[in-house]
This record gives sequence, C-alpha cells and structure tokens, in this order.
Amino acid sequence: DLLKRFGHRITKLSPSLVQIKTETEVVRKLKGIKINARVRINSFESEGELLFTDYGLSGPPVFALSSRIDGAKNAIIDIMPEYGYSDVLSLLKERRAYLSDVNLEEFFTGMLNKRVGQALLKYINAAPLSRLTSTLSDEELKKIASVIKGWSFGIIGTMSWNNAQVTHGGAATESFDPHTMESRIVKGLYACGEVLDIDGDCGGYNLQWAWSSGYIAGK
Repeated sequence: DLLKRFGHRITKLSPSLVQIKTETEVVRKLKGIKINARVRINSFESEGELLFTDYGLSGPPVFALSSRIDGAKNAIIDIMPEYGYSDVLSLLKERRAYLSDVNLEEFFTGMLNKRVGQALLKYINAAPLSRLTSTLSDEELKKIASVIKGWSFGIIGTMSWNNAQVTHGGAATESFDPHTMESRIVKGLYACGEVLDIDGDCGGYNLQWAWSSGYIAGK
C-alpha cells in the first residue's frame, strides 16, 4: 500500500510454492503416497517427488507450478515420465501375458505403487479387481497407458497464504534500480525481497534473493 501511494505499480498477488487443491475423489484415496512424476499445468512442466494429499497435490513439482495456474482447469500427471506411451503399452501387454492368472488387484505390483495402480484401474472402470489379468482387453490397456502418461486432476485453486513459501507478484521491478534497489520514482526509497515482483523455484532461490537484495538495499 505504501509503494502504491508513492506511484509504484503493484502486480497481482497470489500464493506461490504452495500446494494445489484439486477434485478429491481420487487423491483422497491416495493420501500420503509419494511418487516420482512429471506434472504439467498449461504449457509449464516440472518433474520430481509428487505427494497426494486429502485436498489435492503437493511436493516440489507442484510447488514449482503453483504460480503458473492462470485459469488452468487441470493438472496433468505423468506417473512414468521415463517411458513413452508406446513403451508403457508394450510393458502392459507383456504383464498381461505373464501375469494372466493373477487378479487385477496385483497387476501393478512391482511396477507402480499398489494403491496408485488400483486407483488407476478403478478410474478407467476396470473393476472388479478380482478379475484375472488375462481378461484385460487391448482397449483397456490403451486406456491404462493413456492415464499413466496423462492422468488429469481438476484444479480448484491453491492452499492459502499460510501454506505458501513465497508471494507471486508485488512491486513492478522496472521502477527500481537493480544495482541499488532504490526506487526510480522516489529518491531514498528502497525495496527488497518479496515486496518486489520476483519469485523463484524451490531450492533456496527465494531465500538467496531476500539476502542478496536486502544486503544491496542496506548498503
């Protein structure tokens, strides 16, 4: 508010490096499970340890994309990012062949987290899981492969400011000298850290920005 009164433009503020809230039908059943995954929101992607929660999605790749929602309706999760679609489909066909007398409940054992695999099968309406693996049709295997490579979760929003590690948005940077952090509008006025429209990825970048910009402004 002070900066605005001095004539500085303030960009839209939103929580960043924060958990994303999604439709809960699937995630609630997977609460507490961590998997390596690639997450895509709009045209942005991030890969790392994804955590399912009772309200949605968490973990470093989700934090990294939390400021990129911008009206996106879905978060797309690739739970086998190291494989292409055709590779996944081939793997599934191989498993159907050599696990033919195993119930679907155990189909993904050794390939995916068991609860994730079971939730996926229910998601594509392959229930009951008491079916034998040999009963899976080629079309069902294609659906499974598609979901593994692009499981869609409807985005509701993000968790609150209390959960956010940093603020996205703030005082527009063009009105500050990057060498001194002094306002180009009001002499003797300095700004640093989160009050400026700068936010970085996970990994200490926001802390480093706070220390570095604070040091320069102080000097």
